[in-house]
Amino acid sequence: DGTFSDLDESVQSIAIALRRLTLLACNKYRAKDLPHKVYEGLCCYILREVEREDKGSTRFHTSIFALPVCAINIFFSQYETFKKVEKGEDKYLKLYNLLARLMLQSWLLPNRNDATDLKPFSVERFQNNVWWEGGNALSYRPTFETSICLLNLPMFQIMLTVMQNAVSSTTSIYGSSFWQEGICADGWGWGHGRQCYNNGYPTDSILSILYHLSLLKEECYHPLLSSIDWCHIAYYAKAITFNVYKSFFPPMMSRHCFPLTPKAITANDGHAKKIAKLLVTNFSKYLSPSVLKEMEVLEKEGSLALKECKGRRYFFNNDSLVVKTEEVFCYFNCASSRLKGVESADFMADKRNFYTRDGSYLILKDENAYKKAMGTWNVCQLPGTTERSLEKEEIQSETNWQGYHSLFDFAGGLTTGNNAVSGFVYQKSGEREKDGAGIIYPNFTKEMLGVVAQKSLFNHEGLFVFLGSGISDTDPKFGHDVKTTVDNTRCLNKAKLIYQGKESRVTSGIYSEELYIVNNGLIYGFPEGNVEVFADNLTTDWAYLNQGNEGCVDE
Repeated sequence: DGTFSDLDESVQSIAIALRRLTLLACNKYRAKDLPHKVYEGLCCYILREVEREDKGSTRFHTSIFALPVCAINIFFSQYETFKKVEKGEDKYLKLYNLLARLMLQSWLLPNRNDATDLKPFSVERFQNNVWWEGGNALSYRPTFETSICLLNLPMFQIMLTVMQNAVSSTTSIYGSSFWQEGICADGWGWGHGRQCYNNGYPTDSILSILYHLSLLKEECYHPLLSSIDWCHIAYYAKAITFNVYKSFFPPMMSRHCFPLTPKAITANDGHAKKIAKLLVTNFSKYLSPSVLKEMEVLEKEGSLALKECKGRRYFFNNDSLVVKTEEVFCYFNCASSRLKGVESADFMADKRNFYTRDGSYLILKDENAYKKAMGTWNVCQLPGTTERSLEKEEIQSETNWQGYHSLFDFAGGLTTGNNAVSGFVYQKSGEREKDGAGIIYPNFTKEMLGVVAQKSLFNHEGLFVFLGSGISDTDPKFGHDVKTTVDNTRCLNKAKLIYQGKESRVTSGIYSEELYIVNNGLIYGFPEGNVEVFADNLTTDWAYLNQGNEGCVDE
């Protein structure tokens, strides 16, 4: 009957079986007659999948991403045969119909429990739900490919309309833009709702849109193609390069802040180059001469070769000030109630990235200054944050698809020439929201709450002045001291400490007078106050930070 003797009838076995059969159909039997057992196996396992009664949130990754992609690959592996089916031949008709049902799961599942469940083949299906926006809509679901395989013109037109609108700017006012994620007016992106997310969801969707539109014949689709703001996409490509410095990717966004070998290390420059290449290769006639030249330079030489990808920028939709030059990089993350935090998912990604959008910052001249040091971090001691001082074991891992944001709506900044300024008021919100499946995850480390701080940064050329005031503890019942972490980085052997006019190696201690530390090409100056310096050899604990680091070797 085509079933595998080592598999049972569980949902997991369906996915395993269809992956095996896809490999057989696409590799060993591509453009050949399928053996009877392979044919029957495909029909059997696809039927089990499409006849499953549960249509809710459990039908996510496998049912709408992986298995519909399998169906499309199988379809094209037997393309000539299926073309004959479309002309009326009976051979493989049963499999053709089952593959079509499996592909359509990318449009139909999961149920949203709204009007679009009754009208899934509509533009509205791709709005107002994170399951159907960004990369979830156009990259991971094979929705576009399904419309082509099924030769369904209405579905294809829906896809074109979605792509046409998806490249417009999103907004924080829910419902007034096509999507609640994507390209922001400031040039950066949102993903999974109003989360600062330059890589992943928004970028993946832009790359998919550019690839899909590149397949269209210009003479047939000129009205559509000419209506798209291509310079806006180029603007995004340039802007996202501000989120990477050489080979260092700051841990301020996405649920992969702390992977040991981050795919995102060169992702933003790499993705920007891909966007630039697609624009230059396929849509150059729609770009202005100056923008076309910028994209050509970006594609060939990278962001540091383009003056538009350096300097000082305040990303107002994302509460972030970035200073990026050849010599120095500073990412100053403000926070407000207008923007979500960074999502965490301890079963598959970051376990404890709760403080990365709490007003943290990174400042570096050496791209390696933080790479290994991050693996040793107690996450309540991120550079720039003012937090209750908790032990690592007191901070529980969690899944939180909205992340943490500030209770206050104030955050702002501006730049001019070699000058920049930014500031915000912070108090972590403990609000718990429903995820896309309507689930609220109630358990979290409540001791993170109750700390208020006002922070600002003034920058002039190579001088950075960080100021803090109004620090208070509104929930003293949680105990623990409240501390501000100035930096948490690699300490070089040649680092120096200057105190009371004397120069020495950096050593742990509390210093109450004017203090200077020289390390990693930077000079830290503390004019007054009690400054606690901690200098020691620490062991990394990458698995504590990200589930993907399980089993890695620490050092």
